[in-house]
Amino acid sequence: MKFDTWRQVTYYIGMTLKERQISILKFLQANWFRVCFYFVFLVILLSFGKCWLDIRDYGNKITKSDKVLVADQKAFKKVVAEYRQFKAKVMDYKSQGIDTTSLDKKTAEIKESIFVKGDYTDASKEIGLATFELEKLYEQRQLEIKAAEEAKITGITGKVTSNSAPMTNATISVYSGTTVIGSVKSVASGEYSINVPIGTYKVTCSLAGYTTFQKSEVAVVNVQTTGLDITLTKAPPKPVVAAKPKSAPTTSSGSASTTYTSYSRQSVKASAGTFTVDIMKLDLGSGHIRVITDTAANGDCTNNCPTMSLASYASRNGAFAGINGTYFCPKDYASCAGQVNSFWWKFYNSRLGIMINATNGKGAMEPFFIFDSMGRASYLSHWKDYSSYDFTAGISSSPGLIYGGVSVLNNSTLDTKQRTVKSNRGALALKGQILYAVIAKGATVPDLTSVLLALGVDYGLNIDGGGSSAMLYKGAYKVGPGRSLPNAVLFVEN
Repeated sequence: MKFDTWRQVTYYIGMTLKERQISILKFLQANWFRVCFYFVFLVILLSFGKCWLDIRDYGNKITKSDKVLVADQKAFKKVVAEYRQFKAKVMDYKSQGIDTTSLDKKTAEIKESIFVKGDYTDASKEIGLATFELEKLYEQRQLEIKAAEEAKITGITGKVTSNSAPMTNATISVYSGTTVIGSVKSVASGEYSINVPIGTYKVTCSLAGYTTFQKSEVAVVNVQTTGLDITLTKAPPKPVVAAKPKSAPTTSSGSASTTYTSYSRQSVKASAGTFTVDIMKLDLGSGHIRVITDTAANGDCTNNCPTMSLASYASRNGAFAGINGTYFCPKDYASCAGQVNSFWWKFYNSRLGIMINATNGKGAMEPFFIFDSMGRASYLSHWKDYSSYDFTAGISSSPGLIYGGVSVLNNSTLDTKQRTVKSNRGALALKGQILYAVIAKGATVPDLTSVLLALGVDYGLNIDGGGSSAMLYKGAYKVGPGRSLPNAVLFVEN
């Protein structure tokens, strides 16, 4: 078919469409039922397809929601555990007299974030900040306590003379009951000064060739130094008598006379339970027992430090008995890499006459047990106060357990092992001038404190235990030998 003009083309197309429209109408009139059926079927098919797509999308949304819910549950459990630990610490510090009211608002906001807003991430951050503030309050309280203790330290001062002449090198000792709490020597001018807490004491002054001076009921009050001048008188000459043969003390494998020492394994019933306890008792007031504190190293040591067995320490110093010393970092602890067999506590080396770790900047406020040349013991609340005392042996450790017959243990200063792990626990304790060297079996540090209270001691200091526990008496191990030790406490017969 040939078209000459565009008008012809347009006309042809128009007529064709009209014919087709008539054809379609005729088809629909003849097949209306079939057309309706197919149309309805198509609509239903499309509807089912849309429903299937909606169900699939809804299932995907539920899966995502479940994942979010599981994550939220984990976050919720984690932050609730943190919140409970924080609240428990707040209650513990409150029981110690720490004012935590400044954290009340913060605690309420944290609680709202967790249980109302559900903002677990923000709550966790706020708990961390609040815990930091709580620790600052604790540190501030500890400083206040130390300041209060130091404010109570006053003292006794005076001058020692004889016939108006100053007496040098006289030993002035202060007793609380039968326990020496301080001892100094007078200087060339005869003057002396000794720091002691508030209280009432007995003061003695001794010097060779002079009668010992004694004065009871010397009162020391707050913010005031007590003056006490001492006058010594020449001792009368002793009558000459024939010397009697001295009977040799009972010894075995280098042990001291059992008149002044004893060892026993006892079942001690304490408030925390009944414990098996190895106990050495040494009568320091007898003048027959001398205490030696010794280290394997001849100076400060921070890594790969030398160690010795307790028996080796005893052999080197001619001791009949001994016990392990301070905590240290054993080589079998992974956390001790780079500081193997080291310890940071202050420790006096009797053999060399030097203070170990004197300048390491640690432990100045820790308790310190000291012993003079006659073996007599004094218990100092703080190592830093040692300089006014005359001593030949000394060990610092922590924590302090007993002071004045009552518990001074602060549980919040203990680590988890000390609080909860039942193991061998060692201590040095003093009752009058009877020294107790103790190892309690299957005990925590709080348990050890209850044992010392049951034994009725006046002062008690925690020392190392566990796998380092060792006790030697009459040349035989009663506990141990345990690990090789960087330091030890030993007992020698004078």
